[in-house]
Amino acid sequence: SGRVSSGDVAVSDINNLSFRWKMLDKPDRLLIANVAGSAVEAQLIEICHELWGLTPFFIKATSVSCGVTNCYDEPDKLGADRWASLIGAHNIYRKDCLIASLGTATTIDTLYSDGRFLGGIILPGFDLMKSSLSKTVPSLSVPDGRIVQLPRNTPDAISTGILIAVLGAVKELRSQITCQRGVEPKVIFCGGHARRIAGAFKEQSVMHQHLVIDGLLKIGQLR
Repeated sequence: SGRVSSGDVAVSDINNLSFRWKMLDKPDRLLIANVAGSAVEAQLIEICHELWGLTPFFIKATSVSCGVTNCYDEPDKLGADRWASLIGAHNIYRKDCLIASLGTATTIDTLYSDGRFLGGIILPGFDLMKSSLSKTVPSLSVPDGRIVQLPRNTPDAISTGILIAVLGAVKELRSQITCQRGVEPKVIFCGGHARRIAGAFKEQSVMHQHLVIDGLLKIGQLR
C-alpha cells in the first residue's frame, strides 16, 4: 500500500506485537532482523502465522549484499541489526560513516564510502552500564541523575560518567577513521538512546532512528 508505520515494544512484552500488528494491512512479505535469540524468533514466527499465515524471512549477515562488503573475520557472526544498519547507511549516504547504535548494547561501526565494513566495537548500553554498577556495588543503586560538569553527587556522577564513556568511544573511532582516510566520517546516531548522545556530541552528526528498517527495505528489494 506504500504506507509506513513504526513503533516499538520491549522484548519482555513481545506478545504485544499481536495487538499492534493486527491493526496493519496484511503484508506481502516479512523481513526481520532478530538479535534476541531463538525463543523470540519462534514467537515472531507464531505471531506472523496467526495474523497473516505468512512465514517471515530472518535476515543474516553475508559476505556481500547491496553494495556492502562485510570484512568481519566470520561474516555470518555479525549481528543482523548491525548488518541492516550498514546496508541502510551505505545506500543512503555513500560516504565514510561511523554508525553509533545506542540500544541495549552500544555498537559503533566503521563503514567506508566504497561499501567496506571494516569492523566496530561493542560496549554495554546506558541501562546495562547503570544496572551493572547497581548489581556489583549495591551502594550505587541510585535513581537516574543529571548530565553535569564535575558531578557532586552519586546519581549525577553515574549518569554523566556513562555518557562521557560512550562519547569518548565515538570520538576515538572518529579520530581513527579521520587519520586513516584524511577526511572526517559522517557520524550517524540511531537506537533508543540516540537523542541523548546526539545532543551531547558537539561535532557534526545526524540522527537516523530507523536505519535498520531502511536496510531491511533495501535487502527486501533483492528478494
